[in-house]
Amino acid sequence: MATQVSLTDGAVASAGALAIQTNGTTQAVSISTGQVATLAQNPILTSGTANGVAYLNGSKAVTSGSALVFDGTNLGVGVTPSATTGSGVKGFEIGGVGDGLLGNGGASAGNIWVTCNTYFSSGFKKGASGYATMYNQSGGTHNWNVSTTSGGAAGDAITFTQAMTLDASGNLGVGTTSPDNVLHLSRSSGDVFLKSVSGSTTSVIGTNGSNQLDIRMVSNQPMLFSTNNTERARIDSSGNLLVNNTNADGRISVYENLASNNAIAVRDSGSTYGSSSNYIAFRNNAGSSAGAVQHTASTTVNYATSSDARLKQSLGLATSTSVIDNIVIHDFEWKEDGRVDRGVFAQQAYEIKPFAVSVGNDEVNDDGILLNPWGVDYSKFVPDLIVHAQQLKKQVQEQQALINQLTARITALESA
Repeated sequence: MATQVSLTDGAVASAGALAIQTNGTTQAVSISTGQVATLAQNPILTSGTANGVAYLNGSKAVTSGSALVFDGTNLGVGVTPSATTGSGVKGFEIGGVGDGLLGNGGASAGNIWVTCNTYFSSGFKKGASGYATMYNQSGGTHNWNVSTTSGGAAGDAITFTQAMTLDASGNLGVGTTSPDNVLHLSRSSGDVFLKSVSGSTTSVIGTNGSNQLDIRMVSNQPMLFSTNNTERARIDSSGNLLVNNTNADGRISVYENLASNNAIAVRDSGSTYGSSSNYIAFRNNAGSSAGAVQHTASTTVNYATSSDARLKQSLGLATSTSVIDNIVIHDFEWKEDGRVDRGVFAQQAYEIKPFAVSVGNDEVNDDGILLNPWGVDYSKFVPDLIVHAQQLKKQVQEQQALINQLTARITALESA
């Protein structure tokens, strides 16, 4: 059996267990061979920080300091923890009052808060003047809370606003505590946008202050629309709509193989046809109708141009046939495909009836193809054709009357 050593009143004896006594009376520490020290009383250090957690310093001496403070309920690292009170609430603060964690293991078990400038003492309080924020996990839900007030003083009560919520179903809500989709944005007033920034390019999508859907390219870039990972249409930075192409030929440009598809198709879903059934309506800058392509019957259309008598000042009945008398009709061949046709040359027609001609220019592309050729609206010659036909009819009638007179005279002479 190993020899036992006993210290009593500063003396070492050869019998008994190793013992340290205070003032020769109450035993404070007792160690015997093969046993762990047991404390009969709480030992007291002569120096250190109240509530400081004891640790071995660099010299391996037991000490305590303000770097780690535990008050029996709350733990502080670099700060004396606030006096957290509440059913089962425990605090862990790092660096400043209210900066750290709060956990609830009591009646509301399963709650944890990560806070900044916030502690709990029968309600959330400010650690110091300034903004306060708090993140909370509870019942499978993640909640992000902000306090919009920067003033106040340490100890003031805080009213938090839950700014973002991730629920147990994986739905994320911004501005709502009850998200009903994977991403749910909400605001009582003002704009609500998702914003994307890549380099110098910025785009947003959401609703503006008038509750209108707003899809916007903030930068000088086109807006693309794709399906099956292929671009189908775009709105370029000038506001032109391009379908199946990337080059603007006008405000709306549609590229399509007309051998297999219609470039633009408009279908009437109704069954009543008349002057108000427009496939396409044209209006001037004052909003008045300038013409229309109308659905006039089940299988017919009317290409109407404005002709209301109330819009015109009559200069008298037309009798001149000079337009038809002077217009030149050519037999010609189209250079592109060799098709033989008959018609006017726009430059010549312009000299006779300029309003029937759309003036082009000499601009060509890299292949030498005219980009803006002259054009003619043949319908503008119809009134002249009608006048010409009326004059011909009148002349025929006059000639017929003369023929009738001559025939009557001849008959009379023959009878005599």
